[in-house]
Amino acid sequence: MTSLSWKSSTGWVTDMGRVQLSAAVRALLDPELLARLRSDPYSRYTCCVCGQPGRTDIEPASVIVERYRLPAARIRLAHGHCAASQIVEIAAEAPEAGGFGGMVSKSAVLEYATEPQVRPLLILEPLTELSEPTPGGERRNLLISGLLDRGFTMLRTAGQFPPPADGWLLQLDAAGARLLASDHTVVYAGPLDRPTSWQQLARQTGACVVLIGTVGLYARQDDELIPAELRQLLHQAARAGELAGALVRTQNAS
Repeated sequence: MTSLSWKSSTGWVTDMGRVQLSAAVRALLDPELLARLRSDPYSRYTCCVCGQPGRTDIEPASVIVERYRLPAARIRLAHGHCAASQIVEIAAEAPEAGGFGGMVSKSAVLEYATEPQVRPLLILEPLTELSEPTPGGERRNLLISGLLDRGFTMLRTAGQFPPPADGWLLQLDAAGARLLASDHTVVYAGPLDRPTSWQQLARQTGACVVLIGTVGLYARQDDELIPAELRQLLHQAARAGELAGALVRTQNAS
């Protein structure tokens, strides 16, 4: 299908057959996410403006990025006739919502060189990746940058033990987990499958290693990963500069 472009109030917009992207929005989105937006699983949506259903295979939808603090962001779709593709800056924490802007979670128990060697891990992979070009022509991952600004550490290997992030808190209850940043921004709130060994370690140490980045969990949600496979995924993410981590205090519901 031939792509068409035209000028709007928010810059040049490209009609990709399914979605309309302003130049600013296109510069933020990762190519993999752009492909995901054009795929069949995302062909049906609810317009974030009028609340009515839409289908991108019938009428192009506008991609709207709501950018919150951290920085965190949520990608929403609107009928092309309801709103133009744009970035909306919101001076508040991101809402607790799944789908675009959500995260895939996984608990794990891995060994480190430091005592205590066996540690509980919470691994989070964002479903939405946002980046922006740097003056040098490279791309900067906005989520990773926000995490580093708030005490997380960029990891270079899967075996690197991250230092504590002051003020961060991982709340655990029967419903799942809630990760709070030092400014009380909700970074993650959702389900977390926790084996007995994981829960015992979290209670004993009062802390959890939290790793956030593009690990590959999204593509392997239904796979049973052995520790060696998971460590390899984490190592690849670290080597690619896509993994941030921190030791975070845990709090169990009474």
